[in-house]
Amino acid sequence: MKIYYTILLVDDEENSLELSEIMIEKHCPNFKVVGKAKSVKDAIPLIRSEQPDAVLLDISMPGESGFDLLEKCPPVNFEVVFLTAYNEYALQAMRASAVDFLLKPLNAIDLVKALGMVIVRRNQINSIERYEQLMQRLDEQKRGGKINKIAIPAKNGYVFVKVKDIIWAQAQGEYSEIKMSDGEKHVISKNLGVIEELIDNDNFFRIHRSTLINLKYIEGILTNEGCDVLMETGDKFPVARSRKRDLFDILNL
Repeated sequence: MKIYYTILLVDDEENSLELSEIMIEKHCPNFKVVGKAKSVKDAIPLIRSEQPDAVLLDISMPGESGFDLLEKCPPVNFEVVFLTAYNEYALQAMRASAVDFLLKPLNAIDLVKALGMVIVRRNQINSIERYEQLMQRLDEQKRGGKINKIAIPAKNGYVFVKVKDIIWAQAQGEYSEIKMSDGEKHVISKNLGVIEELIDNDNFFRIHRSTLINLKYIEGILTNEGCDVLMETGDKFPVARSRKRDLFDILNL
C-alpha cells in the first residue's frame, strides 16, 4: 500500500479551494494535494502531468462543468469525488460509479469517509474500468435514461446489481438493507430516500417511510388488520395508512 495518495482540487471558488486543501492537510494525512485548478481548461493539463490518485471535482463551474472535464479527459487512472453546493437529483446517479459526492460547505467527516474509500478502491479495482462506468452513467443522464444497476459494497470493493432484481429495501438509520431475488441481503451506506431516487423505477413503490418494494414481487395484500403487503419471498410489510390508497390505485384494486 502506498505511503500517501495524491489529489487534485478543481473548483472555481478560491475560498473553496483553500478550505478543501486545509481540511485535507488537517484530517487526511495520507493525501497530498499536488495541484489546484479553477477551470476545466487549467485542470486537464494538471491531471495529465500529475496523474493524481483522485480528483476532488466541483460540478457547477462557469463555462465548463465538472462533467465536461470528465468528457474531455482521456481515461486516466484516477478516482472522482464530486463536490457541489446543490443536492440535485441528477447527482444520485453519479454515486453508482464515482467514489462519492460531497456537499458544500465541506464537512470533515464526509471528506475523511470519501477519501478513505478512495484508498480502498485504489488498492482493489481497475480505475479505468470505473471511469468508463462513470461516463456510461453520464451518457445515460444526458439521454434521460434510467439507471439499471447500483453499486453494492463488497469485501473487495463494489459489485453492481441489477435494479430489477431488488425485491425490497428497508431503512436502517442512515443505511439501507436490500434483498435480492436470489435471497442475498446487502447493507448500503445510503439512506432509503437516496436509494429511492437512485432507482427511479416505476416498478418500485414506497409503502412506508421505512420500506420500498418492487411491485413485481408482490404475492398478496392482507387487509384483516390494517394493511400488509406479502412478498413472494414470504416477507410481510405494513402499508402506511397515507400510502394505502395510492398503492391500491397502482394495483387497480
